[in-house]
Amino acid sequence: VSSAGDVNGDGFDDIIVGAYGYSSSSGRAYIFFGGVNINTVADVILKGDTPGDKFGYSVSSAGDVNNDGYDDVIVGADGYNTTSGKVYIYLGGASMNNDADFNFAGSAGDAFGTSVSAAGDVNNDGFDDVIVGAPGYFGNTGYSIIYLGGAVNLIGGPVISGSAIGINFGYSVSGAGDVNGDGYDDVIVGAYAYNSTVGRAYLFFGGSPMNSVADVTYTGPSSSLWFGVSVSGAGDVNGDGYDDVIVGAMRYLSFTGRAYIFYGGSTPNNTVDVTMTGEATSNYFGNSVSAAGDINDDGYDDVIVGAYGNSSFTGRAYIFFGGSLMNNTFDVTISGEASGNYLGYSVSNAGDVNGNGFPDLIAGAYTYSSGKGRAYFYDYFMENEIVSDLILTGELSGNKFGFSVSSAGDVNGDGYSDVIIGANQYSANTGKSYIYFGGKIMDNTADVEMEGEALNNYFGTSVSTAGDVNDDGFDDVIVGAYGYSSNTGRAYIYFGGLFMNNTADVIMTGETTNNRFGTSVSSAGDVNDDGYDDVIAGAYGYSSYTGRAYIYFGGSTMNNTADLIMTGEATGNFFGYSVSSAGDVNKDFYDDVIVGAYGYNTTTGRAYIYLGGSVMNNTADVILNGESTLNSFGRSISVAGDVNGDGYDDVIIGANAYSSSTGRAYLFLGGSVMNNIADLTITGENPGDSFGWTVSDAGDVNKDGYSDVIIGIPSATGRAYIYFGGVSLNNSEDVTMYRESINDAYGVSVSSAGDINGDGFSDVIVSAMGNSLTTGKAYIYLGSAKIPIIMDLKMFIEGFYNPGSNSQVSDTVSVELRNSASPFAIVDQTKAIVESNGNLHLTFLDAPSGNYYFTVKHRNSIETWSAVPFSFTSGISTVIDLSMSISQAYGNNQIQVDASPVRFAIYIGDENQDGFVNLTDLVNVSNDASSFTNGYVPTDMNGDNSTDLNDLVITSNNASAFVSKVTP
Repeated sequence: VSSAGDVNGDGFDDIIVGAYGYSSSSGRAYIFFGGVNINTVADVILKGDTPGDKFGYSVSSAGDVNNDGYDDVIVGADGYNTTSGKVYIYLGGASMNNDADFNFAGSAGDAFGTSVSAAGDVNNDGFDDVIVGAPGYFGNTGYSIIYLGGAVNLIGGPVISGSAIGINFGYSVSGAGDVNGDGYDDVIVGAYAYNSTVGRAYLFFGGSPMNSVADVTYTGPSSSLWFGVSVSGAGDVNGDGYDDVIVGAMRYLSFTGRAYIFYGGSTPNNTVDVTMTGEATSNYFGNSVSAAGDINDDGYDDVIVGAYGNSSFTGRAYIFFGGSLMNNTFDVTISGEASGNYLGYSVSNAGDVNGNGFPDLIAGAYTYSSGKGRAYFYDYFMENEIVSDLILTGELSGNKFGFSVSSAGDVNGDGYSDVIIGANQYSANTGKSYIYFGGKIMDNTADVEMEGEALNNYFGTSVSTAGDVNDDGFDDVIVGAYGYSSNTGRAYIYFGGLFMNNTADVIMTGETTNNRFGTSVSSAGDVNDDGYDDVIAGAYGYSSYTGRAYIYFGGSTMNNTADLIMTGEATGNFFGYSVSSAGDVNKDFYDDVIVGAYGYNTTTGRAYIYLGGSVMNNTADVILNGESTLNSFGRSISVAGDVNGDGYDDVIIGANAYSSSTGRAYLFLGGSVMNNIADLTITGENPGDSFGWTVSDAGDVNKDGYSDVIIGIPSATGRAYIYFGGVSLNNSEDVTMYRESINDAYGVSVSSAGDINGDGFSDVIVSAMGNSLTTGKAYIYLGSAKIPIIMDLKMFIEGFYNPGSNSQVSDTVSVELRNSASPFAIVDQTKAIVESNGNLHLTFLDAPSGNYYFTVKHRNSIETWSAVPFSFTSGISTVIDLSMSISQAYGNNQIQVDASPVRFAIYIGDENQDGFVNLTDLVNVSNDASSFTNGYVPTDMNGDNSTDLNDLVITSNNASAFVSKVTP
């Protein structure tokens, strides 16, 4: 995997992924164009020549070798012609094709193209250069060659040979940046087998002319390291103005693996400056290394290292942040999905693929799904926050750290919100809870640790802020331990303070054995409006699982006697399994509470809202019901904040077992007379997902004035979704967060984290108690200001549409928003898959509210403009049906494809995307039809993955009609 640079000149960096095993190892490489929202459909497919070539074994950006303003790519095929090997260079362009513009071959046995890389501009002539490794040459002596860029041709430059037979010189090659600051880019070459696999790496300074003698030689510190198995430029990790290099040695200490950084300088030396080590034996840490760019925007470049053997070859990649005194502790980890996937076999900086100003990353897992392979794109930004802002990790396997998570409020009064995390199986189920103080730069060391009283107490099963129960100006926390004294259960309140301690200040105990008191705990807000916050605790096991919930009023000297007791309706209801503040749902200035009873009526489930008051009673004021049996409605409940901005707080309820555990969540809006009809229903995607297992308010993560909600999905897929509030609510997720590894139980607990860094945006916390043999992890994601423009578009594509079925073949389209006045500049762009029914849900993150034309682009269709500008408002969906009338497109530039119902579609046939359907397109389609071309190719005009006579007819008809792009 590699960045491809910006091959199509659209301002977004692109990525390239190799698949050398495709079709009997003929091989392929796939280019994916960048954009505000990158999709998973390849935009350019490059193909090997013959079986056994292993085309795509190595891929890289080539820089801009011909200086035409478009970046280019290079692909290696080291198996070509009985391992002679061959490399192919493809020039970028506005309509890049898949024909190689240059190719170079090695001799028999050279394995030429085992490694390829951009070399930067080694001779400073304005044309970028490339470097190719051939480690098989002359009994694995190996060599590397630099090809110098030029306006017309590439010229073979310095040939650099290994020093001895068998050292595999050239197994790895890379551009190194400008390590010595002389204005010429440099290169680095690895020879992992040097001196009985001690290994070496060689740095060659650029120049005009450049010589073939190594200027710095780096040698592995001991035998059998495979030092040099991977090499890369590292960028400038220490900010001294000189580029640095990184070298991998994956066989260190029984394949634990290491990676070494060497700083650049005016006279760089071969002394290691930073040594990074893998986590365990057989991790193969250092098999791949790369610069990562400056992903955290601190002014220092960062690096990424792959360890494909981690966790039974699930694989992992590690990001190390640079710094003036860079350390060897990884800052971010990225893990594979399942054992045997080999994630991290390849890693690379991806450039800025989505144009958000932060570098992105790509990692390969070539054995995913029985060798099909998968590549993962990581965006360091909240819209798709795979890389969290802070990771908190449990102490030991089996602790289930993250079983519960919550905001802790501000327990130490420093102005930053804090978080609390439960690990209920710590030390033979004694249990433990951890408080982490927020701050401008929050760390991952617990500031307060609280432990259960005895074995099997399960202390930390539930955790929550308690509000400020004693009104001393410091927020307090509450922790549940349902297993205390034969499952009688307890809950513990710890007062906050300038120097908060871990001694419980108030202890509440359940009524009798097996009540499971403390299974759920929460702040109740201030239900009696006396100025002291109150708490609520559930005991779902009470009286044969009828269940109870208990409210305790706060006070200057708070006691442990329940002030209000609510009881379930019947045995087996599990009333109190979940409890929460409901905020103030009726706006009477008394806070309210909500209690879940997911076992009601054969697990149909119910939830009960109790309105606060000066004399609050235990009769439910609003009863909310599940839809049908076995739904488990009410298993999770939470205040939602005020999601629609009407001044009334709302509640959200999960029903994780709905429809074969597909799961649902229901939002109920508050009101002066609140009803029991859900105002928004959100349904999970797949059976077994358990969508709605946990629900919570998210605070206001995008600072638009509306509260948001977060929902966890702790199934094997492991996700959490944030839904933005607004005047008009929809059930499409706005932010998606993903697990590290399969069976992490990622999303088992979710919560608002408050504003932990004091930037005015609410943050969220998501846990994965199953991570790393149930050691457990929790992930904090910082809020962001971006409020998207949302478009729900209906459109069809000629050729792809079938009037017999009234549906079309789904495919990826790109939609741009353009200014409504000349020159109609592009303001934002996104990609999405148009469904078979023509529906397309689009989110634009960089366009402000305003009036815009929109343009629709498709791989082989005519670019089509809207007839008029539309008004778009951030956070609100604009619904547009392009297919309803020919006049919906500018210049009536559509074709009718169905009479019942009447539908119009954008024209197909523009194979080369030049804005016209003409003879050029016709010839290209004809050529592919003659050679029986199959696959996802632009000459396929009806989406059947085959280019044939049908495609030729469609193209011919539109060429005869002089179909072309029509613009204002």
